[in-house]
Amino acid sequence: MKRIGYGVQFWRCVARAAILRRKPKHLEALRAIAYLCLAQHEAARAALADDGARSEAGISAAIARASAETLAGLFPAETTVIRAMLGATRDTSSGTGDPDAALRGEALGAQAASRTSDFALPQPSEFVEAE
Repeated sequence: MKRIGYGVQFWRCVARAAILRRKPKHLEALRAIAYLCLAQHEAARAALADDGARSEAGISAAIARASAETLAGLFPAETTVIRAMLGATRDTSSGTGDPDAALRGEALGAQAASRTSDFALPQPSEFVEAE
């Protein structure tokens, strides 16, 4: 389960890097971190509650997908970089764990990000300007 903690921290570093590059207002930056944490929490809860994803591979995949989707929604100009990082996390974790659990986890992560964005994410023009 140590890998899950590293994954959470990795995506928080990605968020901080996007904040440094895009320079949103202070409260917007705090909101971005809060929404990321909420999406990660919801993804982990969903994976733990699902028999098909209740493994390290499933939970990690859920958190990674929820993180990437949330950050892409908050920082649209960073979408290409964020998607590349999601692909890289898939590449480094392939061959470790259960691939079916990882696929199920990704689906749960996408749903968690969607639920979070339904009530949390502003329109991109309200948050940071897309380039």
